[in-house]
Formats: sequence, structure tokens, C-alpha cells
Amino acid sequence: MLLEDDLQLNHTIRQFLEHHAYAVLSAYDAHQAKDILYETDIDLMLLDIKVPPFAF
Repeated sequence: MLLEDDLQLNHTIRQFLEHHAYAVLSAYDAHQAKDILYETDIDLMLLDIKVPPFAF
């Protein structure tokens, strides 16, 4: 899972990872990330540690 609130950076990182055969779930805020985490088994999480409204 990728958590990045900058839409352009999220898109760029996602494209890079998918190009290298990774399945990527993207979240743009902490609430979206939490929902994905509750619904899906995640093997790896890349995150921006200062995503509004939470700071991890």
C-alpha cells in the first residue's frame, strides 16, 4: 500500500511500482489508508509520515 497525500507524487510512485510488477493500493489520506488496512492484507506499506489529519 502507498500512502501519499501529494497526488502527483502518489501517481508517480504507483506507476513506478506497477511497472516493476507490484500490485499497488493507493491512499491519499490517513482515513483511506485505515479503510484499506481493515479490508486487505498488506505485505508492505510505503507512507508519508506527515499525512493530514494524522501524523504517524
